[in-house]
Amino acid sequence: MASEPTTPGPDERPPAAPGEPGGAGRLDRARRGGRTAELYAAAILGLVIVGLLIAWVVANREQVRVDWLVGSTQAALALVIFVAAALGWLLGIATSFAIRRRVRHRREGRG
Repeated sequence: MASEPTTPGPDERPPAAPGEPGGAGRLDRARRGGRTAELYAAAILGLVIVGLLIAWVVANREQVRVDWLVGSTQAALALVIFVAAALGWLLGIATSFAIRRRVRHRREGRG
């Protein structure tokens, strides 16, 4: 069986030559340029966040006393704050899942 040539649909235009006006080459370059700008912006934002995090750790490097129910410990203030923030974030996520599950369970029971 010989395959018959098909004509391109409205969305499937053959690529235009580099010098042709209104060709796909210019549009493709613009799309790639936009994506590149997004990547550079993300990289710069990441570097700014890392720099701020380093500055925060340096500013909070002093040792503090942490009292437990039984005993106490010395730890860097930055570490204490980071651990407290991470635990709070994880507990917030767990609470959100528990509430969502309970609400979903109640809806299924009524319907």
